[in-house]
This record gives sequence, C-alpha cells and structure tokens, in this order.
Amino acid sequence: MDDIDWDDVHVETEISAPVRDNGQTGPGISWWHGRGQLRSWDQTGRGAGEPTVRTLLWMNGIVVDRWTTSECVYRALDAVSADYEKLAAAVFNATSNNLRAEVEDHIEMPPGRIVFIDRVSLASEFRGRGGIGRVLMGHILRQLMGDLYSIAVTYPQPFELEHGSPDFTSELKKVRHVWESIGFFPINEDIWIMDSATTAHADAIAGLEHRLGV
Repeated sequence: MDDIDWDDVHVETEISAPVRDNGQTGPGISWWHGRGQLRSWDQTGRGAGEPTVRTLLWMNGIVVDRWTTSECVYRALDAVSADYEKLAAAVFNATSNNLRAEVEDHIEMPPGRIVFIDRVSLASEFRGRGGIGRVLMGHILRQLMGDLYSIAVTYPQPFELEHGSPDFTSELKKVRHVWESIGFFPINEDIWIMDSATTAHADAIAGLEHRLGV
C-alpha cells in the first residue's frame, strides 16, 4: 500500500451525554467516540467535490469530569458494563469520587478529567506500519484531554481472542507493548493509565510523527 498523505488524514471526536442524569451518564459523565479518517478524491483532485471518507481507526469510551458530576462514578460505570466496572474500580473508591491511593501514588497531581478507553480498532491494512494507529490515538486523546490536567485509563486486552486461546498470551504482550510505547503504564495487573502531567505520552507521539513524516 502507498504511503499515507497526512494532509488527507483527519481525526474527530464526539462527546455526548443526557442533560439529566440517567443512572449511567449525565452531566460530567459522557460517552465519547473518536475516529481517524482518510479522505480521498477522484481524478478531479483534492478539494473538488465531496471526498470519499474511510475510517482508519475508531475508539470509544467514557469521559468523567470529576468537578462537574455529582454522581458516584463507580456506581454509574458499574451500571454500564462489567468492563467499565473494572476500569472504575481501579481508579475510584466505590463509595465516593476520591481516587484510590494506588492511583494517586502513580500520578503527579489529582486530575480533573479521566478518559476511560473501552475499545480501539485499527483497519487491518494499517497495522504494523510504524505507528499510524498510535499517532491517530494520540490526536484523539489530545482532543479529549485538552489543556486540562487529565489521566487516561484502559484495560489492554486482545479482545478478539478468548482467554485460554493458544495465541492469547503472545497477543496480550503485543497489545500491552503498544500502550506502553505511548506513555501508558500499569497500576495493577490489568489496568494501565497515562498521566498528562508528564511528557511521556506527548514525547512518544511526537517521535512517531517525526518517523512517519506527519
């Protein structure tokens, strides 16, 4: 496949929540979706007519603004799914919105925003091409985290495989390597976080961009 023309690559994020709390999301607890897209034009050239848009990467999750929500984040995410319960339990106390001590011990300062990452998927033909997916992930996270002091939280797993399958352990190592390479680190056996107060994530994305010619 030809190299990507980065002038034709865009990322977009959507954040949505009901105005009134519904027991799962509401003010301060919102769904988010992010996409990295490649735009292409026919023979008439860039900017002439509507482009064909192809999604290279998509990712989704929930974003929590700690100083906005009045709901117990753990209970709200527990009501969404078992995966979100696992993420929330690693970060928050079960009865308050205080961070767990083991999280505070790993970060520079208490965050105002927590970005929970549920799933990430990169089109198969763009895998193994030097970090295209990681660059897109970095730009999406930048839009979500902005200038606020934030942390991102994820559960790195090869979700397409069943536990116990022959390839699970080797694929798990690969998935964890991807997250580690962009500044995420484990806080327990399963959950990894990224702290925006350090430069590890920004430096890693900048290095990938330089290598890819972004």
